[in-house]
Amino acid sequence: MSPPEIPDHLPGPWRTLLTRMTAIDPAERPDAASLGAEFRALPGEPLPPTPLGAAALVDGPPSDAVTRTRVLAPVPDAPRRPNRRTVVIVASVLAVLLAAGGITAAVALNAPSAASDPGLPSLPAPLDQHVNDLWKEVGP
Repeated sequence: MSPPEIPDHLPGPWRTLLTRMTAIDPAERPDAASLGAEFRALPGEPLPPTPLGAAALVDGPPSDAVTRTRVLAPVPDAPRRPNRRTVVIVASVLAVLLAAGGITAAVALNAPSAASDPGLPSLPAPLDQHVNDLWKEVGP
């Protein structure tokens, strides 16, 4: 890997600064505070515009209209229609749920009632009669 090529038409001080800024080894690159000092020290070169909020790094002229970022008003979101695929999936899920509910209701209504046939175990004689009598008294 090699650093980017610096154009030859740039003045010497800018070439030196850009070469240091694009060094492969991060330890060789200047920090933001020293960049501000180097920008101010460039002979006869105009100071690049200061980004908003960067006045602490570069003690240059205050930001003007050229360096300000224009903030646009938010665009209201247009109501979105669901796409066809989403509509088909939602309709399919609803159809499956309705079919499952209908089947469950039909099975529940047509199933024999467990209360009509208690399915009591067979017991020896007098006990079986007493259990049957009890079932008739308390059963449905």
